Parts: sequence; structure tokens; C-alpha cells
Amino acid sequence: MKVLKYLPFGALAAGLAALVLAYLQHKINLLLFFNSDALYLPSLYQDIVQRGGRLSQWFLTPAPYFFPDWPLYFAANGLFAQAWHAVAAYFVFQAVLLCGALYLLGRLLAPGAVASTSAAAVTLFIALLGAQGAYPYVYLLLSAYHVGEFLLSLLSLALLVQALRKDGPLPPTLPAGLFAAATLAVMSDKLYVLHHVLAVLAAFVLMRRRWQPVRRNLLVLAGALLAGCVAGALLHKLLVANPVGLPWKFTVKELARNARDIAALWGGLWQFSPLAATVTLGWYAALLALLPGTLRGRGWRIEERGTALLAVSSLASFGGLLLVMLLSRAPVTIRYFIPVFWLPLALAMPMLHAALPERARRALLPLAWLALLAALWQLVSLARGEPRAVQGAPYPEEVACIDRALRPYGAVHGIAGYWEASRITMLSQSGIRVAPVTATLEPNRWITTGRNFQSAYDFALVPRDAAAADQPEEAALRRLNGEPAAQAECGMLRVLVYPRAALKLP
Repeated sequence: MKVLKYLPFGALAAGLAALVLAYLQHKINLLLFFNSDALYLPSLYQDIVQRGGRLSQWFLTPAPYFFPDWPLYFAANGLFAQAWHAVAAYFVFQAVLLCGALYLLGRLLAPGAVASTSAAAVTLFIALLGAQGAYPYVYLLLSAYHVGEFLLSLLSLALLVQALRKDGPLPPTLPAGLFAAATLAVMSDKLYVLHHVLAVLAAFVLMRRRWQPVRRNLLVLAGALLAGCVAGALLHKLLVANPVGLPWKFTVKELARNARDIAALWGGLWQFSPLAATVTLGWYAALLALLPGTLRGRGWRIEERGTALLAVSSLASFGGLLLVMLLSRAPVTIRYFIPVFWLPLALAMPMLHAALPERARRALLPLAWLALLAALWQLVSLARGEPRAVQGAPYPEEVACIDRALRPYGAVHGIAGYWEASRITMLSQSGIRVAPVTATLEPNRWITTGRNFQSAYDFALVPRDAAAADQPEEAALRRLNGEPAAQAECGMLRVLVYPRAALKLP
């Protein structure tokens, strides 16, 4: 039986090796990895570690993703000098952490063989959907997209399930672990409060009558979570020198638009994977049907405390996030829905084992193995499909063209729109640095270092399409600085080259 328990991890390793091979063969859409949002941590590492920059000079994201994203990426880039290889190492590390967190939680609900097989199958299935470009599963392959916060919530749920199974006083390690997880999560990503903390507290309130024997323990656990949130918020203020934020405002005026956008997210999931969509919808429908009995303690219900917590908090998390996104003036963003789409896959098999009678449980392990082998086969097929050699770091012709245009003039510092600046800086082989600016030529201090901004520049990258948004206006640059010394057409961009340090901004 021990072989059955650990064999799935061998299948996981084979699947991740196939995924890395497909990445190195350029069989996965490279725009997922090399856009300005996804290059946050590679750019940060390049500036701080390789170029001697300082964290205090950075304008981090509203969620700076300190943990576990920073240690994982810094370790990956420390092992592999090129960001191209570090990105692959990172998503392997992140997938292993996801599998480990799923196993720790699943082991509390099911035998080791079921827990390990389910954890490996879910990890490879999410990785497969991500490699195919299905959102929000692609975020398993990327750094700094709320996956770390999800991993910490899984760890917290595992601690809570253990705590709810104890009728007497809690060992101090459980509330201490909750406090530590909440501190690290809120310090890194405040969505943890909405996704996890508020949902757990809502479950405590809804279940307080049924859980009367452990009411004192509930207060201890709630206190640990809230104290961790406060500590995390204080550490965030201490570590972030240049805070930036998003305009989180709420109104009913955007309700119809947001409802359409959320419906489109579900429609997109159905197009990419009817299986994932069916599991997700079936999961929430089943939990909703069981909710009245679970709250009252009679009829069709979930009896065991830990399993009931997972069910009720999952529904509360979904409901709270749905309410916030329906009323938000900010655009609906699918990365905020990672727990909504990932939790059903993560918890379905272990919770079925906890809920089903003994005879029905026997089918779960073969079913988990079938899912694991199917995901493994698809990943291997992706790597083996079209024969293609392992490639080096991507060097698109557009970026090569920019390098060729700038090289004769020794131009190294330039400006571009946000979506071009980090990407071209990272992909260039000439060591150029591109500062992000707005359409009105103001510094765009968003996920960048203040060192990128100069009093004068050598070149500008402007869109060839005059209607392109969020990019510097060519006409305004020419009015301020006159005609460039040279210009070139590179892909969708026009390169305007000026004498060294002659390009001024307002």
C-alpha cells in the first residue's frame, strides 16, 4: 500500500518534466510568460540582484506577493542565471507546493493513497489546462498572480480541520500556525482576507450552534486569524516604501455589466474544459443543496466538523467574492476567481471519500488514477506532439529589430508604454532599459523601479497604429524634441532614435 501512496508523486514528476519540455520547445504560448505583468518578479530580480538596485526604489503591485512567490522565484533565478530557465523552475516549484498542500489537506479526509493520487491528478490537470491557455489555470505556471495566497489558504484550512476535530484545549501549534499563515498571506496579498479569512469567520458564525462544544476553540482560532491579518497589514506597510493601490469603489450602476462579465468567465471555462466546468458547477450545486441540513443538523447534511467547515467556507468565499465583483467599479478580473475554480477540483475527491458510504468509496481510488494517467498522457502528448528541438530564450524578430536599430547609436535608455517596457527590456540582447510612460508622457510608476526614469532618454518606442491606447504619443514627442536622428519600423512599433540623452519629457 505504501507504493500506491507514493507512486502518484512519480507520475507528477513525469508530468512536470513533460510540461517543462513543452515550454522549452516553445509549444506553450510564450506571451503568457513574457508580458509586463508576468515579468514582475524576473524584472525585480534582475534589478535588485543583478544590477544592484534597492527595494525602496520599487513601485510594487498592490499585492507584492512576498511569500511564497519571492523565495520561490529568487531560488529559481539563483539556480538558473537566465530568466528563461528560471520561469520553468518556478512553475515546477509552485506545482510541487500545490500538490503538497493538497495532499496535507486531503490526508485529513481520506487514506494516503487516495489523497496522494487525487493531489497529483489535480495538480497535473490544472497544469494541463494552464498549458492549453485556460484561465484561471494558467496562473499555476506564473509568478505573482494570487496562487501563493491560495496555497496559504489550503495550509490554513488543513490546520482548521485538525483543530475542529479536537473537543478539548487546542495545542498551541495550531493557532500559531494559523497566525503565521495569515501574517505571511496578508503581508503578501490582502485578497486572503476576502477569499479565506472572512469566509472562515462566516462559517464559524453560521455553525456556532452546532459546534457549541468547541465554541471556546472557535474564538481562539478566530483570534489567531484576525491577529495574523493585523500583523500582516503592519508588515506590508513596513516593507512597501512606495505604496500603490487600486480604486476599489462599489456601486449598483455596474451590476449588469459585471454580471455579464462574470457569466462570460463561466462560458469561457465551458469552452476550454467542459469537464472542469461540470465539476465546478456540480460542486457548488451539491454544497448549496446540503447547506440547509448542514446548518440545522438534520436531513441531508455534512456531519463531520472539518468537512462541514470546508463546505460552508467554500460557499461563503464564493458568495462574498461574487458580491464584491458584482458591485465593484473595477473590471471583473478572472485571477480573483482562482479559489472559485480551483477548490472544487482540489477538494472533490477527498470530500467524497469523507461523505460516501464504505462500498462507494472503493471506486474513488481507481477514478483518481484514471484522472492522473489521463492528465499525464495529455502532457506527454503535448511535449511529443510536433517534433521540435529544445529552444533557447525567446528573441522575437520585433525585439531583434529594435536592438539592430539602436546599436549604431549606442542608445540604452528609452521609453515605451507599460505593456512594452518590461517585455522589451527583458527580451533584448543589447542591455537596453525601457521606462514605462503614459500616453501623455508621464512616468508610469506601476510595477517598476524609479531607477528606470531619467531626466532625458535616447529613444522612444511608439505604436505604428496611432489609435493604440496607453502608449506614448508620437506627435507629442516630435513637438517636444523635433525630428529623431533615425527611425525604424519594428513589428507593431516605431523606433525613434535621438542623440544620447537628448529626448526630453514634459
